Amino acid sequence: MYTLAPTPEVTEFLTLIHSGKSPSQAAKRSGLNPHESILIRKLAGLPVNSHQPHIPEKVAYLRSQGLTYKQIAQNLGISLSYVNICLQRARKQSR
Repeated sequence: MYTLAPTPEVTEFLTLIHSGKSPSQAAKRSGLNPHESILIRKLAGLPVNSHQPHIPEKVAYLRSQGLTYKQIAQNLGISLSYVNICLQRARKQSR
């Protein structure tokens, strides 16, 4: 049987998550990309879809106020991809 040892980046990421940082913030500080962050959380048995309630509504509101996708992502602590998904869903619902 093989034993896997976490890299220093993974150890730092998990420490930051357990200290209360958002996955996005912890990944950035640890030098991980969003996909690595998701994989590590899955392997560690941590929740992956733990967005705050009403994020899609907040995304749509901030976009209506003229903020860029990047500004919205930074403001809410979410990924650019999630901003895009929220806005695509909002456009589909408004049809």
